[in-house]
Amino acid sequence: MKSCLVALLFVFTGMAHATVIPFGVENDYSKTQTLSDGWSIVYQGGYGTTFDLNTLISGLDSNVSVALAGATSDGAINFDVFAATTAGILNSITGKNATIFDNGAFWYHNDLSVGFSNVSTITQGQADTFNSSNRAALSWHTISSDNNTTRYGGWRSGSNTGLNSNNIFQRYVLIGTPVEVPEPTSLVLLGLSLVGLSFARKNKAK
Repeated sequence: MKSCLVALLFVFTGMAHATVIPFGVENDYSKTQTLSDGWSIVYQGGYGTTFDLNTLISGLDSNVSVALAGATSDGAINFDVFAATTAGILNSITGKNATIFDNGAFWYHNDLSVGFSNVSTITQGQADTFNSSNRAALSWHTISSDNNTTRYGGWRSGSNTGLNSNNIFQRYVLIGTPVEVPEPTSLVLLGLSLVGLSFARKNKAK
């Protein structure tokens, strides 16, 4: 019977490849540890570059984990600021200066900008300029004429602001590894098979 339990434990452990998702907004968050924790970088570019966020996340299941991050440079060992949500939340359109709370952060996405903060108050002239000394905030401009999907001019990475033309500071979009969860029927069949194997071994021993 011990062998059955060990086998079950091995199977469950093998299926547990979930991404480690930090709660809230993180500062000075290790890039190396993030990748080890199951995140994949799907976009990296300077704050002054243009890219289409929609092409990266529109086809994802709404429950897939997505993170936005900023770093002081390509060679920086840590993300300056990092927060994670789901594709469903990030695809939700919010009103001006309105946010959605998810996973310990306040998220927004409209025809002015997209980003997050550790507080619910944001001030969108375009990008969020509320409390520019707050390190726990990120804000990237959007283009309203392009269905809110093209992001240009990063403007803010924590307390670093005015980054619209800065290509030393880097923007990142990361996707979490989906959790491999077995179907209940498969688990039942697996359990019965292992129990049957255990009894067969006992009968053979007799």
